[in-house]
Amino acid sequence: MPIHQIRSDIPYDSSIYLIDSPVTVLVDAGTGLDHMVAERVERILNGRSLDIIVATHCHYDHVGGIASLVDRFGSEVRAAEPDAQAIREGDDGMTLAHMFGGSLGPVDVRAIEDGDVLDLGDRRLRVIRTPGHTSGSICLY
Repeated sequence: MPIHQIRSDIPYDSSIYLIDSPVTVLVDAGTGLDHMVAERVERILNGRSLDIIVATHCHYDHVGGIASLVDRFGSEVRAAEPDAQAIREGDDGMTLAHMFGGSLGPVDVRAIEDGDVLDLGDRRLRVIRTPGHTSGSICLY
């Protein structure tokens, strides 16, 4: 199960990781301001789909790029509540989009809960709620 760090030329973008399994997962999406992020993901996938995008929390530097990636790849988006609601509603206040000069826009998000397991086909990721940075912050183990 290779894990690729996707480089962004935007210095304040979040770390972005592509988990290359039978079920492909992108962990966080950056701001979306570096359009090469999607190109880099597509190059690694080499014709395969990007199945899931997981947001570790709802701040814009982690979720701003989700909408364009969903448009491009048709991915399912997952995040923990209440952050999932902020992404779903495109809440620029809660996502802090204004601090980055951006705007989120609504995105369909499926909620994940503490203890949920994402089955990637060859590995499993357990969702661990870690509220603090935001109420819906998570880690994946």
